[in-house]
Formats: sequence, C-alpha cells, structure tokens
Amino acid sequence: MAIDSSSGCGERKGVPVRRARQPNLSHCGDPGRFGRVADRGDRGRLQMTRVISTVGPAAGLADEMSMMDILSPMNIALEILLVTGGAAAIGAVLILGWGVLVERHWWQETRQRVDCRSPGQSTAGSGRVRIVLLSDFHLQRGARLDPALVARVNALQADLLLLAGDFIDDDRGIAACGAALGGLRARCGAFAVLGNHDHLRYGVRDMFRNDHTPAGRNNVAALVRALGEVGIRVLVNESVRIRVGAVSVHLLGLGDQLAGALDLPRARARFRNGARIVGPRIVLGHSAPPLEEFEPDHRTIGLAGHTHGGQIRIPRFSDWWLKRRLQLDHLRGWRESAHGGRVYVNRGIGTSRLLPIRVNARPELAVFDLVADACPSRSRSEAWAEERSPALAAEDSAPVA
Repeated sequence: MAIDSSSGCGERKGVPVRRARQPNLSHCGDPGRFGRVADRGDRGRLQMTRVISTVGPAAGLADEMSMMDILSPMNIALEILLVTGGAAAIGAVLILGWGVLVERHWWQETRQRVDCRSPGQSTAGSGRVRIVLLSDFHLQRGARLDPALVARVNALQADLLLLAGDFIDDDRGIAACGAALGGLRARCGAFAVLGNHDHLRYGVRDMFRNDHTPAGRNNVAALVRALGEVGIRVLVNESVRIRVGAVSVHLLGLGDQLAGALDLPRARARFRNGARIVGPRIVLGHSAPPLEEFEPDHRTIGLAGHTHGGQIRIPRFSDWWLKRRLQLDHLRGWRESAHGGRVYVNRGIGTSRLLPIRVNARPELAVFDLVADACPSRSRSEAWAEERSPALAAEDSAPVA
C-alpha cells in the first residue's frame, strides 16, 4: 500500500477518499471579528482558547492558556502568595498603627511582693517599704509624661521613687526633664542612675551595630543638674542609706557599663559598707548584667531597665534577635542570677526616637512592696552616731556627678 504524502492523509491508489466538508462562513463576514472557540490536540493535551474582546487595534487576538498551566503548582503558589501577601500587608499596617498610636502609650501597672526578711523572722518584727520603679523615658524636646501616669505614681504614696536611666536621647531632651518628671512624688525621695542614652547619642546606623559606637556624647552634667532641680538625686557608683519608718534601706546606684561609667571596685566597696545595715539592700542599674556582680543574699535585689521589654515582640524571632543585639539573656521581669541573686528588668516607659513603636511590650509602672527586718530600737543619740559613722559619712559626701 502506497501513501500519498501531499494529501495530508493516507489513501490507497485508485480509491477515492471522502474529505470533510468545510463550513460556509461567507454569510458571517469575517470570522476573526468575533473570535472563535476551538479544541485541538497538542501533545495529547486538551487546550482551551479563550475569547477576548475585539474592540480596538487588538481585535481578533486570542489569549491562549492551557488548563494544565492554570493548575500548575507554581501558579497556585503565586495565587496563594498574592492573597496571603495582601492579608499580611493589611495586618502589618494594623499592627504598625496599634504599636505607634495605642500600645506605646498604654502603660501597665505591675505589683511585686518581695520578702527581704531574715530566715525565721516573724511579721511582728518587720516593716514594709513601697518602691516605684520607672525607666527608659527617652524624653524629647517639649515632651510630657502621661498625666494619668503621674497621678497614679503619686496615688501609690511610694516611700522611694527609683528611676533606672535613659531620660533623654540627646541634649534637646534635657529641658523637658523638669516639666516631665517634676510632678512625681515619693515620701523619702527620688533616686536615679543614668543610662547609655543619657551619655551617648546614637544615629540610625547604630541600631544595627553591636559595638555601641555613638554618634556623639550628651551633656551629662547639664542633665544631672536638671534632675537635681526637681529633687531627683543621681547616683554614680555610690550608695545612700535611707530610713523608711522602722526599716533602713541601703541603696547602691551604678554607673552605666556601655558608656564606660561603671566603676565596679568602688561600687563593690560601697556595697560591702551596707552589709552591717539591718534591712534590704537594693542595687539600681540601667542594665542587668552588672547587678549580678554583687554577692546575693536574702535581702538583696537588683533593679534595672534598658531592654524596653523587647519593645517589638515577634514570636520566635524578636527575643532571639534582641538578646543577640543587646548581648543580654533576659529582657523583662524577674530572673535569678548565676550567683542566686534576684534581678528585675523593667519594660520602661518610652521608646527610642528612632523606633517609636511598641508591640507586645507595654510600658511598665512597677511597684515593689518589700517586707524587711525592722531596725532595732535605739535612742535618738545612738541613731545620730550611727548615721554619722565614718563609713556612712563618706558615702553621704560622695559627689553625684
């Protein structure tokens, strides 16, 4: 059997072949004007041709896409990405708005009861001390604290107000300290330490560097004067003894480690001077690691800030990144130091001017109710002699800046 290749199909010689009749479309005009739908085989796959509009210069063109291409894994993935990406973008905008407009102003009061009594000491022979801890204000020019926060601090009638540093970001915030902090009250005084932002001025590029190299330095002396004018005493590697009712409190304030202001030998000597005082010993610092350098006992606690509680807490990521960035292993709340001491890290009140947002890390007003051994009864003359003893007198006369 011979095959005639010119006919496009096989046929025997001398045998006529019935050919398909072509439809007459002359009455329809130009079929290209309307497009067409056709099914044709292409490597054994069914293809679908879509009809497209013929209006304009592209009239008669057809956009062809196979069903297999439409249902390919890549196209499905792209469709999912478009949908989820849009939802993620909307979610990111909502979270950003929440963090900037709501949460960074939505402060939270936390309460801690701390037992600083000697083992076996009864409640009858003890006294109480209330401490309010605030940190990380990052005040800008013309800034004010939330009036509700100031009112709440004063309503708590704290015995001591402790401020753990980072009052400003740069010198422009110094003038705001008096107006912002001058309304805070405590029965036995307000005491503070300075943070790294009080000493150092950072730029945007410094957010991504681990060496804490500053863009410049702030006027620390002017800041200390501004705080002193509103009754806040700044402690730099020095200690004070404060009598709160029947309890004697030994408070040690540290210089900032990142700014190079920490004098650990001097601070340890001050800490040892307080060992003979009956009552709680408080070590106040801007960041937590230096607080772990002091021998812990049942009546010693460390208080710090610096971390902002993470500030932007993204599950499974932000804590890991911040611990690596800040070189810290604890960002908020209580922790037990390597030596068994108790250290509390406050989440702070403000945010850096470079990143004015909080997510899952609300500003914190921390309240500590300490139960401590009461001082033994003694005459007024004995009390005065103890107050002016050489060790304590040296502490009282130490410079504050």
